Amino acid sequence: MSSAASLLMVLVLAFVAPLLSDLIRRVIVPVAVVEVLLGIAFGPQGFGLIKLDPVVMALSTFGLLFLFFLAGLEVDFDKIAGRPLRMAGLGWVISFALALVAAALLHAVGLRAAILFAGLAMCTTALGTLLPILGDTGQGDSALGRYVMAAGAVGEFVPIVLYAVLLNPHGKPLSAVIALNLFVIIVLFGLWAARRWNPENLTRVIRDTMHTSGQVAVRLSMVLLAGSAFVAVRFGLESLLGAFAAGVLVAQVLRRIDKPAEVKAVFTKYEAVGFGLLIPFYFIITGAKFDLNALLASPWLFALAGLFVVLFFVIRGLPTALLARADVGGSVRPLGLLVATQLPLVVTITDEAVKDGHMSPGVASAMVGAAMLSVLLFPTLALSRGRQLASAPAGLDGRR
Repeated sequence: MSSAASLLMVLVLAFVAPLLSDLIRRVIVPVAVVEVLLGIAFGPQGFGLIKLDPVVMALSTFGLLFLFFLAGLEVDFDKIAGRPLRMAGLGWVISFALALVAAALLHAVGLRAAILFAGLAMCTTALGTLLPILGDTGQGDSALGRYVMAAGAVGEFVPIVLYAVLLNPHGKPLSAVIALNLFVIIVLFGLWAARRWNPENLTRVIRDTMHTSGQVAVRLSMVLLAGSAFVAVRFGLESLLGAFAAGVLVAQVLRRIDKPAEVKAVFTKYEAVGFGLLIPFYFIITGAKFDLNALLASPWLFALAGLFVVLFFVIRGLPTALLARADVGGSVRPLGLLVATQLPLVVTITDEAVKDGHMSPGVASAMVGAAMLSVLLFPTLALSRGRQLASAPAGLDGRR
């Protein structure tokens, strides 16, 4: 009964979240933020109506995997190839260097936060959270949207890879590097096969079942998602890496179907499954797990959360925005704020850091609290001006 009651409560909150977001539509409040806040309110530290039992936690984990799957699915390398991807890569390298310096300073003043854990956490971008926001506000195909997609792809993929290699729980970096190389070979082979191999029967069945109960495209994607995550874990890597790779693979398979309307219909089904069911579980349970009492009980931790919000923008957003400002209208604010929006990987990295004793629960709560604030504040502040860029010339062709 406890699991059933928690499941029901999460589903009710997932239904209520977009309705609450719509009530305050004059301000851009992502549904994910409302879901996190509802999780805090109805979780163990609130009304206590959500129990963190194994069933709910398993659905939350799968929701996170699906979020990264959608991020990989939505990344269009044809759009971001060239200058956007180069600037995103260079911006991330600068961000990582700044993050390590900031983490070292925090460690030097007595905060228990391992430098690599804290540094990687500050260099992430919540691409899966940002993509629906960009789509809803008409920014998906703008110059701003392309740079956010490029920076987000780098800001999710690279931290996962470094986390798997440098901070793997088995403490064997060499083994992790070998496993990563094998995993990359498998993914590259899958990409090559998706581009070269064209099984007519499978393509026909996928096309013919898009509007029937068969839904082969969706079922095949779930197999690839679970299979890629399983292979990544078996190699001692992070399952999120497998989920992201699965999204990239599925996108390549779908692009072999020469009917854009049909492909768009499949993408819509993925969004319905993800944002309609699984991903809300992740964000609501993230709120339910958040240690709000520890953050509010200590003024210095509350101040530390505010400091992390500033650091996210300065470290993660500003370098990429300065490099690309000529291509996105000359202002660093929209791109910088969007690139600095963080949450899923911050939660994942800090959870692991606390579990292994590399970070104090208080510092982790401050960092996660700052990530929540970044999702609440940064898109709103960015797109209040970003809307004006939708009608502006793109300023690049994606391959300059």
